[in-house]
Amino acid sequence: QERYTEWVRRLPWTVAFQVEALIRGLLVDMTEALGLEARLTRMLRSKGEAYTAQFLRHFATQAKTLFWYTDDTRGATGSVDDLFSRCETEWAPVKKTRTRGPPNLDTFECLHVTITPTTFHLEGPYPERSNRIMRAYPQNHSSFLRVNFEDETGLQFRFDREVDGRAFIHRRIGSVLANGLDIAGRHFEFLAYSQSALKEHAVWFVEEFMSADGK
Repeated sequence: QERYTEWVRRLPWTVAFQVEALIRGLLVDMTEALGLEARLTRMLRSKGEAYTAQFLRHFATQAKTLFWYTDDTRGATGSVDDLFSRCETEWAPVKKTRTRGPPNLDTFECLHVTITPTTFHLEGPYPERSNRIMRAYPQNHSSFLRVNFEDETGLQFRFDREVDGRAFIHRRIGSVLANGLDIAGRHFEFLAYSQSALKEHAVWFVEEFMSADGK
């Protein structure tokens, strides 16, 4: 675990997020992830951070299909390493078409974290409605996380007579809001919430960063 922690801490954040998402999603374990270290290093050097992060999202989709929804048991024809090779050969990033006119400031690509009673899951980036904070820091969007709280089935928390709801909220949700989140060697602190987002049990977290104007 120590070797893995040191490795992801050195990775560019958007790539480290996708590697951690693979593990949190139970698609690979730490040993299998470390087995891809050299190949990801080469990809980063030759293709860059954005390409590598996109590739890992594609790899996660293929791994979920292969390891969750088929009878493949990571044998000689279904190992993580073999799947990585197939994805490298077959995948090509989708090129975004440029549109005329000013850039769209109404949405931005946002990383998501879903916290459950027992763990948390990493997803995205997904298009998210922008707000005044995001518009103020257009070069630092990856430093912000949209964090939502759900039960293990993906549904919103509901009242249960058999559960001490107040104690649970204080222990699981309150501790995250007070102490922050540690993901792939980065620390994120609670930033803010909006009335509309609270209906979905969602809040914003942020990692400390230096903006373009030095603030």
